[in-house]
Amino acid sequence: MPDLKFFEQLVLRTPYYSCSSYRETGLQGFLDDPRFRLAVYLASPEFYRVLKRRSFVAASLNKKETFSLRKYVNRMCFRPTPYGAFAAVGLVGWENQERDEDVKAGYKLHVLPDQGVSLHLAEMLLAARFDDIVWQLNPVLYTSGGQHRFVRTNLSEKIRFRMESLETNLLSASLFRWMEERPRRGSELIGWLMDFTGCTEADARDYAAFLRQSTIVMSSLAPNLTGADYLERLVSAAEMKGNEMAGELAALLRGLREDDCCDLGSLMNAGGRLEELAGEVPASRSAFYAVLERAYELPPVGGALQEELAGTLKCLKALTPPAGDAHALKDFVRRFRQRFDQRKIPLLEALDPDCGIDYSGLARQHGGSALLEDLEFRPAEDRSGELRWSAAHKLLLGKWAAQADKSVPLILTKEDLKVLGDDAVEERLPPSFPVLFRRTREGLLIDSAGAASSLSLLGRFGHTCPGIGRYCEEIARWEQQQNPGVLFAELCQLSDAHADNINRRGSYYDYEIPVNAVSLKDPAQVISLSDLAVSVAGGKVVLESLSRNKIVVPRLSSAYNYSQNSLSVFRFLCDLQYQGLRWNFSFDFKSLFPGLNFYPRVQYGQTIISPAQWLLKAESMKNSSIGKLRENLGLPDKVAFARFDQQLVFDLNRPEEAEFFGEVMAAARGDIQLTEHFGPAADITGNAKGAMANQFIAVLGNRQVTYEGEQTSDHTVRRPKDFILGSRWLFLKLFCTPSMSNQILVGCFFPLLKRLQREDRIAGWFFIRYNSPDYHLRLRVLLNGDNLGEILSLFRSRVSNQLNAQLIHDYQADTYRPEIERYSVRLIEGIEQLFMASSNLTAAYISRLQKVPSAAAYHSLAFVLLRDLLTLMLPSDEERLNFLGQLSISFYAEFSREKHLRISLDRQFRQLRPGLKRLLADPLFYRSLGLLGYRQQVMDSAGKLAERSGRLNRKRRWKLLSDILHMQFNRLFVDDQRKQEMVVYYHYHKFFKGELAVSAGAA
Repeated sequence: MPDLKFFEQLVLRTPYYSCSSYRETGLQGFLDDPRFRLAVYLASPEFYRVLKRRSFVAASLNKKETFSLRKYVNRMCFRPTPYGAFAAVGLVGWENQERDEDVKAGYKLHVLPDQGVSLHLAEMLLAARFDDIVWQLNPVLYTSGGQHRFVRTNLSEKIRFRMESLETNLLSASLFRWMEERPRRGSELIGWLMDFTGCTEADARDYAAFLRQSTIVMSSLAPNLTGADYLERLVSAAEMKGNEMAGELAALLRGLREDDCCDLGSLMNAGGRLEELAGEVPASRSAFYAVLERAYELPPVGGALQEELAGTLKCLKALTPPAGDAHALKDFVRRFRQRFDQRKIPLLEALDPDCGIDYSGLARQHGGSALLEDLEFRPAEDRSGELRWSAAHKLLLGKWAAQADKSVPLILTKEDLKVLGDDAVEERLPPSFPVLFRRTREGLLIDSAGAASSLSLLGRFGHTCPGIGRYCEEIARWEQQQNPGVLFAELCQLSDAHADNINRRGSYYDYEIPVNAVSLKDPAQVISLSDLAVSVAGGKVVLESLSRNKIVVPRLSSAYNYSQNSLSVFRFLCDLQYQGLRWNFSFDFKSLFPGLNFYPRVQYGQTIISPAQWLLKAESMKNSSIGKLRENLGLPDKVAFARFDQQLVFDLNRPEEAEFFGEVMAAARGDIQLTEHFGPAADITGNAKGAMANQFIAVLGNRQVTYEGEQTSDHTVRRPKDFILGSRWLFLKLFCTPSMSNQILVGCFFPLLKRLQREDRIAGWFFIRYNSPDYHLRLRVLLNGDNLGEILSLFRSRVSNQLNAQLIHDYQADTYRPEIERYSVRLIEGIEQLFMASSNLTAAYISRLQKVPSAAAYHSLAFVLLRDLLTLMLPSDEERLNFLGQLSISFYAEFSREKHLRISLDRQFRQLRPGLKRLLADPLFYRSLGLLGYRQQVMDSAGKLAERSGRLNRKRRWKLLSDILHMQFNRLFVDDQRKQEMVVYYHYHKFFKGELAVSAGAA
């Protein structure tokens, strides 16, 4: 291992009660304790109200309520992960314990308004203060392809992101240049708009409202997640002076801050008032976010423990394979080299889904189809990765096989490390990283080790606990001092109104990168997204600040699972902090030998690096008694059941706990993981009576340089001249992003194709969408006569313009091969005529909706044309119903065999049904959109095809019709075509079936 140092302090996390309290204090005893009531109130006001209605008498609770109560009690005695007032956090030293003067009463409860509540209150406070507030441009605003592109953030309960664009014109370009000079007050913005355009004040305010609502401009009082608490900052801002609501909130927040430990009564009063002011707090959720800080009085942890941890880390490094860079980042490197080679590209342009690289396919989640919104498509498990046999596999399997009793622990030694050959491998370690361990009666237990920075675990506690905040600043300074060639910069990003509670943190690094949240740093310490550029050197991404000429290393000092966030620039920057690092040392026996039901304990000497584990299916435990289960599985006396972030501990020798264990198992679903549980070391008592479950976070600093900070040259490679080839059938493949395909089709090529067809220079055209090898449009044009050169010149001009704007990434000419095998020689001409008519109708429809988006829901044509083609080509209601049923079933089976998708589809159908009924009953649908002529061409072509295919048997007719419909949906839907096709069939089948039932009932 490289030269590492242990920082002088550790963070200790413990539950509020000792483990012995669980046995010695009955349920009634906990209910009588005001501290327990306070913890329940903060965790679940709804359950607190249930207990209050029962007068806090355990005997009056029903079975379900008692079950919930026991889980809360178990958590408050055994689980050290801080959660409200259930568990606490504090600083301790390796050698000497100094009382934290910030926590004078032994413990202090830090209470803040819930982030969602804060956002809602802020919206109310800011609504009428436009003129007084300072406004700045959206950090994710840039110009590309003749458009201003930006990410719109919707600050609702589930924060959503949407990529949007604004046409570049004299007004927008001038306004944005003016606002780039410095932030402007709302009154200045109104005045500038009136002066520049000569409009009225009312018109200027309307345009300013558009800029604010679309988040093209952001308030300087917009939410921040680093530094001072957002709501406290807002209510104390000069712009809020004289605001009655702000004054009341300031007093309320001051009261919460000044109490060492909030009294339950006063806290409930404050919560009630917050709910009254906000008006939108769900009954099941607290109006507060809380962190319990504790001043621990423990004997020295001991320097000898550092030696044990250092030795164990060598073992873990040898056993665990490097995690490697994120797959999305490796894919980005590959595609960047293909697209930009050695050039240095502005970050926002490089990640633009249309002109750059769609990172991890996230662009599809912004502005996608309304048909797919909120439906639960769960990706199939990736089984492509092969199990790579290593020295660690050989060592562990050999030791396990050599033991007569396969359930006894596997003990690894220093001699085993020599076999693994760890010292031969040199890898870059992070500047600092955490090690989570517990002191138990059985010895040291390693929970996890490693991260891109130790602040990922500590950051959220520094926001409320001053001592931990100072510790975080010390760690950040160490990282920067050890790596002077780079700049570490904290990411400021709103992700989720609830999850952002743990994303609140102090401002630890010297620099910050605001994404969609405000930075409170001095402007000289703020790195804007527009100042960042990316290149690829040595197979790795290099991120640079152009104005500072320095490599930038992003940081997210939060335990938030950023993979839940769909904003590509944020995901990219978060992935980048792990690039090239050996950051994970957590040993997972299951990952080495997946698929087993039991894994024995693994130790390195006396240190436990993996407890014994049992992996079971809930169904296998339904009819087994606890005694029989213990006998069959060899379960120890004490086990822990963990699911997601929840953990329950059971002593199976105690009848009442064995019964509770049985209830938990009966309620469990799916996979169950049980682990052996170890009691805490006797000297970890804190201020409680009896030993406490504990989890220490040690911080290790890397004395070696992690980041050298070399700059890259700005190489530019000239594109070769492009040529288009053709024949009587001109066949082009136009590579672009899904989101730009409609604009390219109807904005660039459809007007030209209409003109050429009107002038009889082409006989027709049609298009389809393809995803392989990359997304592209396939455009096929049937020429009229010997005018190939003339037509090629026109198309070359259009393609070149789109290439220059980077809207088309690439193009290829190919040979058109009619699908005779699929459609037959007899039908292929009719198929081509139908495809031409269908392409004209679809392109005209898309063009109409681009001009008037409110004219119809985008998917409307799918349902209307499906009805029309079914009515034309299938003779009876019964055949149409059977055909739809077959398609619905087959498509559904393709995407899910579980009920979760059906449940979400049925929920969506109930919402869509009234609109669908109106749509399909509207005789003026085509006329109102100016599509009657196009529709008639489709129906004429489909009618002729129906006549020609009339002699086919039903199976072949159905196959022909399903192919025709499939191609129509392919043209209409931009991406995820088969999913959307499935949704259309599912909903129309249910609708048609229901309408037939109503008609039959009326008859």
